[in-house]
Order: sequence, then C-alpha cells, then structure tokens
Amino acid sequence: MPTLNVNAIALRPDLYWSNEFSWSPITANEAISITGAAIIQRGKRIAGRRINLESGDDTAWVTRAQLDALVALRNTKPELVTLTFGDGRTFNVIFNDVDGQSIEADALQPGKKPEPGDSFRIKLKFLEV
Repeated sequence: MPTLNVNAIALRPDLYWSNEFSWSPITANEAISITGAAIIQRGKRIAGRRINLESGDDTAWVTRAQLDALVALRNTKPELVTLTFGDGRTFNVIFNDVDGQSIEADALQPGKKPEPGDSFRIKLKFLEV
C-alpha cells in the first residue's frame, strides 16, 4: 500500500485531505470606484493553499512514535518540508500555525500513559509555499 510522507515520516495513506476541493488558484477582489462602478481584479495565486489532513474515527490513526516524529519535525524545521502523497503528488509546505495549532492529536485511550505503539487521531495543517 502506498504511503503518505512528510519528509521521511511515513503515514497512513488514508489520512483524509479535508479541504482539498475548497481552494481555488483564482482569486478576486472587488472595490467600488468613485462613480459607484464595481472594479473587479482577478489573479492567479502562486502559493498559499492550505492542506489539512485528518484521521477519521476509525481510520488513519498514527502511533505515538509517528506523532513524536511529526512534533519534533515541526519544532526543529520551521522551513520547508515535503509532503508526498501515495499517488505521486508532491507539495512544498510549512506547518501552518497561522490558523491555530498545526498538529492536533487525541489519544484513542485517554488517561493511559502513552507507549510508542499507542494510536492517536490527528489533524495536520500545512500551508503550501
């Protein structure tokens, strides 16, 4: 089964890209002229796409070891990382801490002292640059 990779950290390929189709490379801005006419400016974005990857209730969990590796990568590598999907699509991204925390995790067994193999539901937020 192909994997999803954040740099060299292999993750489950069934992490769901929750905002994949809510982004457009075309942007528009509207202003009103002094005559009252609408002035529309349209352009193409070259970066800024938000990529949110999420576990489901019963899919795409990560281990504590994978979670620790992701947190370490975020904390030590603030510049570009490479996000590679199993189908070959590759994105140069940074961890997106602009929209809140870039890594959110919930233990499947809360209250238990986590072991490296324990499972977590996660949400990862990236920003394409």
